[in-house]
Amino acid sequence: MAEAFTALNFGKLAILLLAVALHEAAHAFVANACGDGTAKARGRVTLNPLPHLDPVMSVLLPALLLFSGSPFIFGAGKPVPVVKENLRHPARDFALIAVAGPLSNLLQALIFTGLFVRFGEAGSDAMSSQLFRFGIFINILLAIFNLIPIPPLDGSRFLAYLLPRPVQSLWYRLDAVGFVVLLLLMVWSPPNHWGLEDSALQQILRSTFKPTWDWWTDTYGGWL
Repeated sequence: MAEAFTALNFGKLAILLLAVALHEAAHAFVANACGDGTAKARGRVTLNPLPHLDPVMSVLLPALLLFSGSPFIFGAGKPVPVVKENLRHPARDFALIAVAGPLSNLLQALIFTGLFVRFGEAGSDAMSSQLFRFGIFINILLAIFNLIPIPPLDGSRFLAYLLPRPVQSLWYRLDAVGFVVLLLLMVWSPPNHWGLEDSALQQILRSTFKPTWDWWTDTYGGWL
């Protein structure tokens, strides 16, 4: 039983690393296509996961959370360097680069959905079925998390494109305090109708993730 549990967690960790790496790779490919070769010069325009992974945020942190039995799994890749001045259409292209990451996660979720439909079994505890379900879960979760419009998350980049130009530069300056806001959302636990001691960030994800998950499973068969 212990061997199966360990093998299952290693499989989940591998899926999470792939999800994070391909998310960053999508940023790099689109940045290069839009005229900024910075990521390519640093070896980031590749589907090889290794250049996109950070030893702490991509490996150590999610492994500790996963193997400790934490209900909240989190990981992040190495940020892709982008020089806006090199882009052909800076405001638009920067938004496209940002959206590419979450879209890559939704594509991966769709692939895992197909794998589950073809090879999985509804309600099964088989390792393959559990890993397919986790692949769907973690990729949708990463897409939603990154679309939160708080700098420097991807959602904030897309929101900046929609703002009036005079406001955009001011919005980008919020990157310096964005991480502080995210940390506060992670530790602050406001009252909620679930009666749970969730952080504000968990409540945001819960309120957006469940409807998205329900829509996804209803659309693709409701077999989870």
